[in-house]
Amino acid sequence: MIRNIFNSIIGTYRISVSDESRTKAADILYRYGISAIKPQYSKTGDYSFTVSILDKRKLCRLFDLNEIKYFCSEVHGFPKVLKFLKKRPGIIVSIVMFILSAVYFSKIIWSIEINGNENIPSDVIIASLDELGCGYGDLISKIDFDSLHAEFLAKNHDIAWISVNMKGNHANVVVIENKPGIKHEKEENTYANIVASEDAEIIHVEINSGVSQVVPGNIVKKGDILVSGVIGVREDRLRYEYASASVMAYVPRVAEVTIPFENEEKTYTGAEKTNKSIKIFKKNINLSSKGSIEYSTYDKIIDNRQVYLLGVFPLPVWIENSQYREYEYVKSESGYETIAASAMQELRDMTDDILLNCEIASKKITTELTEDEYRIKCEMMCITDIAKVSEFTVNE
Repeated sequence: MIRNIFNSIIGTYRISVSDESRTKAADILYRYGISAIKPQYSKTGDYSFTVSILDKRKLCRLFDLNEIKYFCSEVHGFPKVLKFLKKRPGIIVSIVMFILSAVYFSKIIWSIEINGNENIPSDVIIASLDELGCGYGDLISKIDFDSLHAEFLAKNHDIAWISVNMKGNHANVVVIENKPGIKHEKEENTYANIVASEDAEIIHVEINSGVSQVVPGNIVKKGDILVSGVIGVREDRLRYEYASASVMAYVPRVAEVTIPFENEEKTYTGAEKTNKSIKIFKKNINLSSKGSIEYSTYDKIIDNRQVYLLGVFPLPVWIENSQYREYEYVKSESGYETIAASAMQELRDMTDDILLNCEIASKKITTELTEDEYRIKCEMMCITDIAKVSEFTVNE
């Protein structure tokens, strides 16, 4: 029994010989004291048996010397399992993580889930929590969650409220983002004016609090007060408010694209290199051979994927593939139609970005052609909200 367990741990091989050679094979086994485990005879008369990994090399050498033809299977036992797992690192990681989970299940943070965010990426919130000691692998018992919430809000002004709730080793994070123009909390004796964020012509003023200082048609400069939080009650008395308003105005926008007829095109050479690494909690382990990237110009494409146990439960493990693709710039000369189409597409992309937070009222497109380049320009008059909060403090 013990011997069988030992052989399973170190590994075994199944060896078979033909009917003509089985007598010579059995004689060698007997003379050299090699144990034949589970001997069997097939219907064709072939003789097969199992030997340990320690006896296999010696026996094969003796069979070769005595010109005995034989067939040797792949290794069985624990070495076969290791060989199987070596080709599937995800299984090894899952097993290791499962063992660690049983030991440290309630002591450290294994997974983090962010809820309530719309504009701020979850990765940004997780990275900020990690800087404050509430990240993957951090001890739950060492985290003062009240202090954590206060420090997080002090560093992240785009977040109005946060709560980190632990369920076992899973951190469920709920946030409320600050909305533009809304002041969730203000310090005592702090008030505000609404000022112009840029030069513009006023169209419409909608006031929630404060007193308007402008009317439609006024031309304002950046920083001018649009809505005042200082309100005169009497000749000798003032009242203060935290002004809030929406001020729509005409603002100029310009998009311009210039493309030379002779330019350099980015061309991939076909040379590539991929580096693999694994991150467990906060520890990075490089799985590729060390060495710097010899390319002078290259694109880096990163594929970072989290490992899931049984495809369901997220683990604090990420497998990252970094692909480096070499490129070079090759000079080329394009025709007018190609250049014009490319410039127009680039101009559309620029104007789309400009119009994300505003509405276009009018536009004018001009083109200019020289011997060396093609230029296209779009001058727009847009409508947008130029209200910007400017706080001030009053000491009573």
